[in-house]
Parts: sequence; C-alpha cells; structure tokens
Amino acid sequence: MLNILINAYAVNPYWGSEQGMGWNWVINIARYCNVYVITEGEFKDNIEEAVMLLPQKDNLHFYYNPLPDKVRQMCWNQGDWRFYWYYRKWQQKTLQIAKGIIADNRIDVVHQLNMIGFREPGYLWKIEGIPFVWGPIGGMELMPLSFLKGTSMSQYTKAWVKNVINDWQRKHHPRVLQAIHRLPR
Repeated sequence: MLNILINAYAVNPYWGSEQGMGWNWVINIARYCNVYVITEGEFKDNIEEAVMLLPQKDNLHFYYNPLPDKVRQMCWNQGDWRFYWYYRKWQQKTLQIAKGIIADNRIDVVHQLNMIGFREPGYLWKIEGIPFVWGPIGGMELMPLSFLKGTSMSQYTKAWVKNVINDWQRKHHPRVLQAIHRLPR
C-alpha cells in the first residue's frame, strides 16, 4: 500500500467549498492508500469525530498545525492580504512537520492539496527523493476582457490589472516556478 503525505490546510467533513474538497480528497485516497495529512487545527474535533465512522479510518493519520484565532479571522475575511504572510509561515512549519513524518515513516508521494490558489504552492516541493504532486490548482486563468463589455471603466480596469498580475505571477513567481519544476514529467 502506498504511503501518501498530504498538505491540506483546509479540511472539514461537514462543509463544502475548500474544506469539503480537502476532506473528500483525503478520505477517498485513504480507501486505497495510507494517508498522512497535515492540516490546520480549526476543525480538529469535526475531523476526529467523522474519521471514527469511516471504514478506512486506520489509513488516515492527521497532524495539526493550528493558527491563532486572529489569523483564522484574517483567512475568513476574504481579501485580507495580511493572512498570506501568516499562511506562508504556516507552510514553512508544515514542511518541518512533514520532514518529521518522513523521518518516522516511508512516504511514497507528497501531495500539496489545498488551498488551491497557485500563488501559494507550500513548501513540500523542497523534499528531495520523493515524487511531488500539486493540485488541483486554481486561479491561473485570465478573465477574457470581452466578457466585461458594458461594465464600468473601473470594473474593466480592475479586471485588466488582475490579469496582468496573474500573468506575471504564474510566469515569474519564484516559489510557483520551483514547485512546477518539481512536478513529475
């Protein structure tokens, strides 16, 4: 049986969106593999309660890397760019937790699962000698400006600026490029 180490910031069995996606990926992979999951601690009680009901519960091993409540509030406040400084620090600590798991267990694949935005690929790609998987990945697409016909100049300008930033980041962001170059070819 393969041993998979997954970095999934957002996991909750009772939610949809990013948290539900994280949950569904890890529990379905655990049907076929032994899964080590590093996640934030906000939903620890929900996770531990739901895991006990799963037939594959012996294949799921959760490790928690909790953040302070003030940082969680920044995350919930979509658009609060201060969160990303803390998230990057969380990802760095997650790398250290991952190295500890690897020291104690044979790991066959490391998987950067979520958050799915391409700007934050985590740091598991730094682990040498173990295949790295990243995805699903979102946010790389550009808005077709023709879709904005009839909108205000302000809306058009914001979309154009976002396109320019997205295009530059996906082509030049050092960590994004480093993570991409670690993917299997």
